[in-house]
Amino acid sequence: MLGIGFLANHSGMSFTLGLAFAAYTGMAYPVFAAVIGLVGVFLTGPVTSSAALSGKFRQVTAISPAMHPILATSASMFGSVMGKLSSPQSIAVACAAVGLAGRETGIFRKTLKHPMILLAFVVVVVLPQAFVVPWCLPCAPAAG
Repeated sequence: MLGIGFLANHSGMSFTLGLAFAAYTGMAYPVFAAVIGLVGVFLTGPVTSSAALSGKFRQVTAISPAMHPILATSASMFGSVMGKLSSPQSIAVACAAVGLAGRETGIFRKTLKHPMILLAFVVVVVLPQAFVVPWCLPCAPAAG
């Protein structure tokens, strides 16, 4: 995953995808910020691998005019943590550690609803911060 992440970042693929995603989602990006994090960790497993794979993508979309950069990054990281709850790699390791090997699918089915409920909660929290009370967010420090 790290190799794919470096290839995507250094080739400009992540940058281009980030620009396109920010342009096409526009004002709906606050909903997608947490989803990006959740899907990234669900696919890769660890939060660090997800950050390496989609870090530049998240950075480019966070600096889009549609959303505050701190709020975009926070929503994406909340999504990453929620994706860890039902990540197939995490479930497989946990089942092997406690002697439940072979019961991964049942556990996966039971844990899948929790990240979705938390995702809805994060979207409900992020949307007002993005559009109703944006003054409650800290100002990003000036560059340089």
